[in-house]
Amino acid sequence: MNVLKKTAFLSLLALYIPVSQAAATEYN
Repeated sequence: MNVLKKTAFLSLLALYIPVSQAAATEYN
C-alpha cells in the first residue's frame, strides 16, 4: 500500500471512530 494512502486511511479512521461512537451513543 502507498504510504500516502495509508496515512490518509489512518486519518480518516481516526476521524470516523469518534463520530461513529457519538452517533451510537446518541441513538441508544
